[in-house]
Amino acid sequence: MSQAGPPESAARRREIALARAPVPLIAWLGVRLFVAEVALIVAGTTPGMIGLAVMAVGIIVLLYAIGLALHVLSLRLFVSDRSLELKSMLFRRSHRRSGAVVRRQRITAGQGAFHTVLGGFGIELGRGRTADGEEVEVIRLAPLGSVVIIPCDGIQVAVAPASERALLLALARV
Repeated sequence: MSQAGPPESAARRREIALARAPVPLIAWLGVRLFVAEVALIVAGTTPGMIGLAVMAVGIIVLLYAIGLALHVLSLRLFVSDRSLELKSMLFRRSHRRSGAVVRRQRITAGQGAFHTVLGGFGIELGRGRTADGEEVEVIRLAPLGSVVIIPCDGIQVAVAPASERALLLALARV
């Protein structure tokens, strides 16, 4: 009796390395940690209910910053013939690829091009909009001068991979 191999989609799934710039990432996360630290210091010197309220805000911001760091540092991209999968320690999101053409878009390095909520120092993460007003999910963890835009059903995904060539080859092969 022969054993069946992995499903076809699992066999064709490839992990694509994301570009990560350590200094901007540390600065981006560090700003959030700094805000939490300031709130906790102020809370320690402020008496009464106001001090407790500031302490609660500081703890919430600290937990947010730690969660964001875990998410960003563990974020991975997988490409298959039918979908893109974004996975981290905190969430998993999958997008079905459409048949439209994948394209490379030049953007200003070091600046936010998609106006995402989570952005700064040339790093962008989350939902944003292209210059044409189209909704796009952005994974840009390094202030590079271009991204690869992958059309999916209902949304486009803009990715800053460690190697554009490797991503484009993976998209063509699967």
